[in-house]
Amino acid sequence: MRRYHKSRRQTTPASPSAVRMTLEDHLRRAIQDKLPTLLEEELQEYLGRSWYERHQDGPKQYRNGYGKPRTLSSGVGDICVQVPR
Repeated sequence: MRRYHKSRRQTTPASPSAVRMTLEDHLRRAIQDKLPTLLEEELQEYLGRSWYERHQDGPKQYRNGYGKPRTLSSGVGDICVQVPR
């Protein structure tokens, strides 16, 4: 009687370049999602009020929408950002 041996599947690990591409894509998406939020928070801190709040007796500084889309070059690739004005 012959013995039955399960054949083990040979899984090849992902190549380092594929892992790097996936990591870079993940970082690029994370930066692209977080950067507009950070810019908006910085503007709120500078103006001292949120988007729809009126300013109190201080200097009148206004929001003026967003600038045209800009491309930010970084180590993980180009990131498109709209900066609030």
